[in-house]
Amino acid sequence: MLFIREFVVRKHERGLLYRNGDFERFLAAGVYRFFDPRKRVDVERFDLSQPEFEHRLLDYLVRWHPEAVEDLFVRVETGAGEVAVVYRNGHPWTFVAPERRALFWKGVVHVRAELIDIEAEPAVPRRIVQALLADMQARRVAPFERAIYVREVPEARVGLLYVEGKLVGELAPGVHAFWKIGRSVAIEMLDVRVKTLEAGEGRAPHAGLTSSWRLRSVERIRRWRAWPWRCTAANSSRSAPRPRY
Repeated sequence: MLFIREFVVRKHERGLLYRNGDFERFLAAGVYRFFDPRKRVDVERFDLSQPEFEHRLLDYLVRWHPEAVEDLFVRVETGAGEVAVVYRNGHPWTFVAPERRALFWKGVVHVRAELIDIEAEPAVPRRIVQALLADMQARRVAPFERAIYVREVPEARVGLLYVEGKLVGELAPGVHAFWKIGRSVAIEMLDVRVKTLEAGEGRAPHAGLTSSWRLRSVERIRRWRAWPWRCTAANSSRSAPRPRY
């Protein structure tokens, strides 16, 4: 009929029904017909295979339609110092930053979230690091790049971990990753191999002195590099004593 408007919500979709521009209700898959001679009814459709629900009415829906939201969405909320890792069909997919709220459609994609206290656990879980490295190697967009600092410490090296300019730990060879949201993170490489000094030109050989000799031991290098007076600019301004070997 002339004044009957028809809207189709497909099986892999959900709809939001508006009347006069105001949200009225959610629509499941189906065919909907409305007597609407003045075209005051509209339907906004969403593809469930793209589960992230980014919408201007998100907070409104959570507050005024909590039962429908609970039925249709996976709801994720983070507090201060928390990050939510969101898994898509069992694989790390994206994250929700601290003090944020997010909704993800249920139905087609299995979505779950894991809350992580990044203040208590600054190191990133290995499964998430592996997902990030796989995306980087495949040159895919990796949302975790905005949240994670990752670096590999080669063999015969030690990594010195700095958070907000302060030395907080020593890292063995391997891949290491830390949450960098709200903080600066850096890893400085330290060569722990025993160094040698070759006899140069113009140096007169001494009895019993070979052409190369040990400069310092690994332990001495570590003690010098990790000495507290190097950790921060504030400490470096003071005349702190050097370590004794």
